[in-house]
Amino acid sequence: MGPGDPALLARSATLLALFAGCSETITGPSATDTPGDSPGLNDDEFVDSGNDSGDGEDDSGDDDDGDDEPGPSPFVITAVWDSAGLSLTLSNADYSSWMLGMAETGAGSAGWFGETCIYGSEPNGYDDRGYDYCHDGVSQSGIRLDLADPFDPASVVENRTTLFTSTIAAAGSITYVVATVDRDGGCYSFGHDPAYYRGYGCTEL
Repeated sequence: MGPGDPALLARSATLLALFAGCSETITGPSATDTPGDSPGLNDDEFVDSGNDSGDGEDDSGDDDDGDDEPGPSPFVITAVWDSAGLSLTLSNADYSSWMLGMAETGAGSAGWFGETCIYGSEPNGYDDRGYDYCHDGVSQSGIRLDLADPFDPASVVENRTTLFTSTIAAAGSITYVVATVDRDGGCYSFGHDPAYYRGYGCTEL
């Protein structure tokens, strides 16, 4: 019943996924959308380049007077899978409390949907087998999730362990959602099928 058996800061952004043995680069749109109501929400690297001031003009160029001040440091989420689990690191985050959800959308109905941060029914009719885990204790600096027993969904401990593995991540089967706990800082989905979280007001990257 585990994933291996049948089983998110405003401004233009770049998402760099770093999985065990593979990498993927995704360029996201302007991430200024207002998130919708939280469904319970929340080895990739999300970089907010911080080049848009919000006035509709590109601020990446130099002014004629040569007095440009450096812009804000980019917001970066780095998630790296290894044989023992997932290390998620946040850099230059403006908010202190975050949540992380994951869905094995690449496996279809046979995937693991017990750590999606969606309470109750899953999109597309997928079965979470009665599990509603959400890693909502991600700090401003990140979180470490070690591997749970891959054959026992009940062994997952929120903010400590996960049923997902580096093998599943390397296959590109995981859809991720990262959001601030109070949702004031937004919600961002990326990975295999970012549209999986479309109904929750998340910006798709």
